[in-house]
Amino acid sequence: MTLAKKTAWRLSILTAGLLAAGAAAIWCLLMLRNLSATTREEFEELREIRPIEQRLADAALRLAEGRRAAARELLDQTLSDLREFQLEQEEGYSRLDESHAAVERKLTESTVAAVSDLAKRLGSTDSAVTPEDIGLLSAAQQHVNALIAEFEVAVATVHVRTMHRFENVLIGFVIFFLGLTLVAVVINIAHYRSVIGPLRYIRDGVRALSRGALDTRLAPRGDAEFTDLQGDFNAMAAELQSLYDNLEKRVADQGRRLAVSERLASVGFLAAGVAHEINNPLAIIAGYSESLLRRLQPDSQNGDDQEGWRHDLEIIRDEAFRAKKITTQLLDLSRGGDPTRRLVSMRRVVQDVVGILRGSPLFERVKLIAPVDGEEEMMVRGSEAELKQVVLNLAMNAAQAAPREGGWVELRTRRADDWIELCVLDNGCGMPKETIQHAFEPFFSKRHGSRGTGLGLTISHAIVQRHHGELFAESNGPGCGSSFTIRLPAAEEESK
Repeated sequence: MTLAKKTAWRLSILTAGLLAAGAAAIWCLLMLRNLSATTREEFEELREIRPIEQRLADAALRLAEGRRAAARELLDQTLSDLREFQLEQEEGYSRLDESHAAVERKLTESTVAAVSDLAKRLGSTDSAVTPEDIGLLSAAQQHVNALIAEFEVAVATVHVRTMHRFENVLIGFVIFFLGLTLVAVVINIAHYRSVIGPLRYIRDGVRALSRGALDTRLAPRGDAEFTDLQGDFNAMAAELQSLYDNLEKRVADQGRRLAVSERLASVGFLAAGVAHEINNPLAIIAGYSESLLRRLQPDSQNGDDQEGWRHDLEIIRDEAFRAKKITTQLLDLSRGGDPTRRLVSMRRVVQDVVGILRGSPLFERVKLIAPVDGEEEMMVRGSEAELKQVVLNLAMNAAQAAPREGGWVELRTRRADDWIELCVLDNGCGMPKETIQHAFEPFFSKRHGSRGTGLGLTISHAIVQRHHGELFAESNGPGCGSSFTIRLPAAEEESK
């Protein structure tokens, strides 16, 4: 049987149970309504008889006083009410039972007869009240009292019946609804298992397929709808496996082609980065070489300045070795290497960089400012060559961004708690927020042509991170200058 048919049968059973419960509730309400009407009928009859009882009591009082006429008038009113009450009994029917109705009619008839005889007797003579008159009145009162007692018994009987039936109805409803609830629970459990079980089975298969187990297949389980779905799943899994096998082969072939292209592209990117980083020391070497050539001219006045020649040659030698170190550091950056660290004075690093930059053509029109505050060495632990490379790169970038007229670059070093901070500031073109967000990404550059490839800041950022420090950029916007701050942990000897 399909899930749809099972669901229809289960819903039909539940609906039939609910309809039966509704019919039983209506039947019980009608029964209780009938008992309530019976009680109300007996109370109405009792309410009508009470004034008759009171008039008979008043008539007895008038007879005892010897007022026959007054007693006769009360008996006439009583007789009229009794006959009206008797007429209502004859025209209506009793909701309680026929025996109760027969007793009521018999008592009413005897009461009417007694009152009628007494009224005739009192009307036929004007003599004094006799014991026989009082006896007749007492008999009428006894009949009325018996009628009242019958009504009270009827009310009590109806009350007992009502409570008994209410208890039976309540117990029946409790049993019925407990049974209906049990049936509903059984139906729901069966429906839950017939739906959730196969769904979980299919879900587990889908999860296994999503994890890459393309050989997953589902055996038929559950109703026809679920077996159809499992068959569609198996067909889809088989098709995916076939596509994946073919795709894996195609990806392997394409991967080999891409590997060749990637190696060629990497060579081009690395060559551009090396050219960018080595350009700085080569420019310095070229500058000092031209200075030496000018000194060697015959008309030069500094031809015998051996100390000056030695100083220039040492700078040329140092920059040549620094160019060699740059290529080593670029390769080390790609390998993620970590050279040996030692104590380095950031004060000395700045001084050496400033000495190198003074002879650079970039700073012929850009003012270089390096204030020296105090005598603290600002010691950090790291590679002196790498730190010089970072500071030199930031200073050269700042000089390129500074205006040709009135431009300046400042190298400012200070201590901030357990950190050594070196700020490179300029009054150049500044940067928008978008440029700051991408400033340290590889190959991101706002300078076009041969002036930059976007590798300098990326390499500097990687070097600072290897020193467990931070490098971040700040700018108030285009035309407001920029600042790059290096934060390095202060060396232990300095922090003590």
